[in-house]
Amino acid sequence: MFGEKKQLADNLIYLEGREPRTGLTEGDVASSLIYKKNDTVYVIDTGCGKQFRRFLKDAIETLRPFSGLCVLNTHSHPDHTANNGILGEIDCTRKRHLISACGIEGLDYVTSFTRVTGALNPWCTIFEVITFPWSILIAPWMLWSRIHPRAHRHFIAGTISKFKPLDPSPETAEPLESLPRAGSPVGGGYSEQYLVDDAMVAIPTRGHSPDHVSFYIPEHRALFTADETFTIYPLWPDSDSEATGKALGFFKSLASDGAIDIVADSHTNGVRGAAAAEELFAKRQDAHRAFLEEFDRALETHHGEPDVHRIYRSMAKRQKAVKGATSRKGLDDRLASEYFEMEFPRMPVYLKVVLTTLLHERFSGGTTV
Repeated sequence: MFGEKKQLADNLIYLEGREPRTGLTEGDVASSLIYKKNDTVYVIDTGCGKQFRRFLKDAIETLRPFSGLCVLNTHSHPDHTANNGILGEIDCTRKRHLISACGIEGLDYVTSFTRVTGALNPWCTIFEVITFPWSILIAPWMLWSRIHPRAHRHFIAGTISKFKPLDPSPETAEPLESLPRAGSPVGGGYSEQYLVDDAMVAIPTRGHSPDHVSFYIPEHRALFTADETFTIYPLWPDSDSEATGKALGFFKSLASDGAIDIVADSHTNGVRGAAAAEELFAKRQDAHRAFLEEFDRALETHHGEPDVHRIYRSMAKRQKAVKGATSRKGLDDRLASEYFEMEFPRMPVYLKVVLTTLLHERFSGGTTV
């Protein structure tokens, strides 16, 4: 339930975000994890929107007394960071705001997303990723884009406005990489890990986005995976599916090795134990594999330069044909169909963006940004 405060321990709170009822009119709100260690409260992601901001401030206040507040961003996307300005609203003597260095410029949302979505070219444009009948709504934008060089930027600004009020507080941001390195990395899967005081370990996974960081809290053996366990990957032109796959494998090894007891993320609206989390990690990997198989099947029908629109139509047609299958292959079909179930306007997810990113990874050997 949106804004539900789940008390995982006396000093550890999970604050539940929200999926949008429709991506046409509202953005999603990422969940937050709030942890108190000694006399400092650590807030992992601040979500977005006035209502969630109130929930977040109330949850922080329940952990008094404290004299320090540290806001930690898993990455710069607005559903995670638009309420960073709470840093100036909480009464305490020590304040800090940390995000991966390459994410600081991402707090300029419009400039960042204009650049990232501009990388969809030459496969398609941002105005072509929305499918019928919703594409009718942006037909005027498509026409305007042919004569106005800033139409793309204005369109992105309108999309980002769904996350208002936009208060990411870039002026307070410090690079997370300025922290001391962890002498004994968690799990050993990533050598680049950073100590946040004596409270937690930051693990840059850099799959969902180049600045993406997951967090581990040793006291509670708790892992916050943020968007590395989002239903779909690679979600954006600057996502890296190989890095996300590596992160999921790492998370699975932590669970199977008994290194974690609590796992939470930004968008599945729940907290899991190790066994359930391990199943989730495997499901994300299996769904990606199944979607890639469908992608390859559609790609095989092409001769010459791949066309993202034809690939999308081929995959969408097949998903309708196999819906309800019960065989083992049917399981793979259902896993792949989850990608289609998340598509706009259900969520602000555009599968043509995913397909474009896959095309670039396949034919250019890397992410598009």
